[in-house]
Amino acid sequence: MEVAAVRHGRFKAHFATTRWEDEATQTCPAGLICKCAAVLHDPPLVFDIEADPAELAPLDLALHADAAAAAERMRAARGKQEASVKYVPSQTELRPLVSNFPCCGYPHPGWRRTLAVLLDRCGC
Repeated sequence: MEVAAVRHGRFKAHFATTRWEDEATQTCPAGLICKCAAVLHDPPLVFDIEADPAELAPLDLALHADAAAAAERMRAARGKQEASVKYVPSQTELRPLVSNFPCCGYPHPGWRRTLAVLLDRCGC
């Protein structure tokens, strides 16, 4: 498991963010459920969520020593959390049944849904 964001006091660090299909409206790609997309950040994007609750302007860590120190604490906390999570195999991978896969537009089982999953035409 990878932690995408961590909050520490007034700071929040994003280690991964959504890859928007349309930056202006910040909408997700059409295939988000089936093909999750992300942008990784190293160093993380750090926001002062008291001054910028909408998280629109990441801080320049070279100019904000307190934010840089918080980012290092958040990176350590993230690593500790990720290390503590016990891995369990994906049920979908263990038993790859077509009915285990999400398929937008075909909520009920049947041959049409099965065909849509197999041909990657779910429209998610």
